[in-house]
Amino acid sequence: MKPNVFFLSGSDKTPEVRFAPEEGTIDICGASYPENAQAFYNYLLDKIDRYAQSPPVPKTYVRFRFSYFNTGTNTPIFALFRTLEKLNQKDDHEVEIYWEFDEDDEDIKELGEYFSGMVELPFKIIEVKQ
Repeated sequence: MKPNVFFLSGSDKTPEVRFAPEEGTIDICGASYPENAQAFYNYLLDKIDRYAQSPPVPKTYVRFRFSYFNTGTNTPIFALFRTLEKLNQKDDHEVEIYWEFDEDDEDIKELGEYFSGMVELPFKIIEVKQ
């Protein structure tokens, strides 16, 4: 693993998280229904807040690919979008969101559509064929 890469292995209740500041990439993939979603995401949110203050690259790519998403996850993910929105408003920085969903998962697709309508970010909702 490269230095300064934040990585959390996924479990049956939590997504895999990979944040590489020097690459400008954030990947959150898997199921997200931890017992305490805020506690699970707090450390990542803090790291991204600090990154957003002075990003080392001109562009940030964020990929979400949830297999399941509970309502408790809404608040921390929305907080992440708000931070990314502020980052995207900087003159010298751009953010792109990739929201991937399995072709037969309308719930995750609709969730991506919901979030894309709530924030001012370039959102690409991508169907993944199985």
